[in-house]
Amino acid sequence: MTYPTFKTKIPAGTYVLGDPCYTLAESASDQFWDGGRIDWKFYDTTIDGHRAMAFGTAYGDGCFEDQHGNKYGVDAGVIGLVPVELTDPAKLARTFQWVQVVTFKRAVTCTRSPTGTLKFGPYKIKTGE
Repeated sequence: MTYPTFKTKIPAGTYVLGDPCYTLAESASDQFWDGGRIDWKFYDTTIDGHRAMAFGTAYGDGCFEDQHGNKYGVDAGVIGLVPVELTDPAKLARTFQWVQVVTFKRAVTCTRSPTGTLKFGPYKIKTGE
């Protein structure tokens, strides 16, 4: 099966990689989900000067792994990057086992492949075939 492809570039910074529903602060949530939707499988927006983005997984919710063995729980059908400035520390503390805090020293390219593989700089998460 083939899935829609998307590509974007994210600036250097510290982000939480995972399902944004686990980490977004309430003040940023509506802006992300409503204002950031480019397509049902691609969210990309700037909130208070910070870029946040996410790609839809191939099959929706579940648990996915990157090439390093990190696990990502998904309840909103997407995995993406939320700048730490837009996160809720209490939510992050409750869901730390399903997300990764990552720092990029320079801008990174993020892509969603036709096979449902999501790449966030050096992190590769297979969500499809």
